[in-house]
Amino acid sequence: MDSERQNLIQRARELNTSDLPVLELQERIREVCSEYLIEAKVDVDRLLRHQDWRVRSSALNMVWWGVGATDGIDQSIEILMHDSDEDIRAEAALALYEAARSTPKESRVRGALKGVADNDESDYVRDAALKYLKKLDRSPGC
Repeated sequence: MDSERQNLIQRARELNTSDLPVLELQERIREVCSEYLIEAKVDVDRLLRHQDWRVRSSALNMVWWGVGATDGIDQSIEILMHDSDEDIRAEAALALYEAARSTPKESRVRGALKGVADNDESDYVRDAALKYLKKLDRSPGC
């Protein structure tokens, strides 16, 4: 492995322990996704619980790309159902769709999307959940 990639992996690993400023967290998460740094084993669940919506939003990209040490599905479902930010909740619907389609986790994600599509107070979040639920219905392997 070349030294540049090793340096990027080390920077990504610091996401597990460092209290970095929000913009630095976002930049490092972008590196993890764009360079597919799965070797870094970043604790995506920790980032999905971050107090700042920008970090939670960036961490949802890690769920989508499947590059965390954990898959982030449970924490993303929690965001989908309970986050105070509607935009983040709608992003969680997309991340869950991308991460779970055609996997053993699809049925759990499908249940969460259905629950939100049927019962959420926000039209925006309900529409996002319904959109990705319908896409799961059309995907191969249903």
